[in-house]
Order: sequence, then C-alpha cells, then structure tokens
Amino acid sequence: MLLVRFPHDTVQLQVQLRKQPRRQSFEVDLMLWLPTKSLRAKKTGPEGFLVLDAAFQVLVREVGIMKSSSRLETNWRRLAQ
Repeated sequence: MLLVRFPHDTVQLQVQLRKQPRRQSFEVDLMLWLPTKSLRAKKTGPEGFLVLDAAFQVLVREVGIMKSSSRLETNWRRLAQ
C-alpha cells in the first residue's frame, strides 16, 4: 500500500542476494527506483530469509520517510491531546 500513488511502470525493484562462502553469511542489496528518488537497503547476516526480511523492513521505513517529507509532515503543528 506504500507505492499505490506511483504509476506502475515508473517503479522498479532490483534484489540481489549473495552468499559469502568464506564468511558463511548472506548479503542482500535492494534498490528501489521511484520517479522522484532511488532508495537502497543493504544488509548482511547468517540466515538468508532473515537478512532479506530486514532489508525489506529498512526499505519500507525509507519509503515512509520519503513520503512524509514530501508531504511536509514535519512542518505540521501537533495538537496536544
């Protein structure tokens, strides 16, 4: 639901998953190209699926930060409840 505002043909995701045999670890590199910006998340760890999940969580957080900055949410006044 994060990318529904972008046209489908302008969003591109590249996923690279590499196993490092000497270190017994996995390296994940995600690149997300959007019309306004490109975002990257890179993680390394001992288990492939956990590293992939952590990289996607970083990318989702980066998209959220980008969208909130484009809406200028930091300039909104917060009302005390």
